[in-house]
Amino acid sequence: MMRKQGEPPVKDPHSFAQFTCDLCNTAHPIAELRQCVLCGRWACNACWKDEYYTCRSCAGLIKIHQLKGE
Repeated sequence: MMRKQGEPPVKDPHSFAQFTCDLCNTAHPIAELRQCVLCGRWACNACWKDEYYTCRSCAGLIKIHQLKGE
């Protein structure tokens, strides 16, 4: 699922003030989610890769593209 930059995360239907990580579907406060600069998905700390400042899904694609270039 692609999101537009700035599009808010989905609210967790089971809690009052938490939002859902787009990758692992766990609930987190908004402060614990980051929006991927490539796909726009919201990721929790477990699904985030600081190496590329992207979600783990996009980080995997970047690594594949780097391997192809070698």
